[in-house]
Amino acid sequence: MTDPVSLEYFPGLLYDLAVAGYVREARALAKVWGGGKRYIPGAAHVRPTSPLVGIIGLDATRLLAELHGPGHKLIPRAAGDGALVREILNHPGGTRACALDLGCTEEWVRRVRKRQLGGGGSQGDLFGANDAPLMSDRSSR
Repeated sequence: MTDPVSLEYFPGLLYDLAVAGYVREARALAKVWGGGKRYIPGAAHVRPTSPLVGIIGLDATRLLAELHGPGHKLIPRAAGDGALVREILNHPGGTRACALDLGCTEEWVRRVRKRQLGGGGSQGDLFGANDAPLMSDRSSR
């Protein structure tokens, strides 16, 4: 499956990873280090024992190092839930395939799809959506 790759989904350096085919890696990096600055090594200094390699793998780390290293760089947070929800709803595959492709859980995919297909939540509205007559409104027999 080809993921939609745009700055809406992948801000900053995550976009460079995603465009190069490292969509899962971009999501993983945002999930683990997103929202802070981290050191990206230069291309000649990428080591297999690097914490970055542990998150996104050696090939993705080498690409990131070539494009953005060396130096401390801001790692953007993952795209908002709205973008992920749209991806889930537009994904042509089943629950498991969608979860694997998008890097989320099967349970999350089921919840999003159920909510959008009118399944709502498991609880009703506490204050009036089901406007049942109150005891005082019922006529006594």
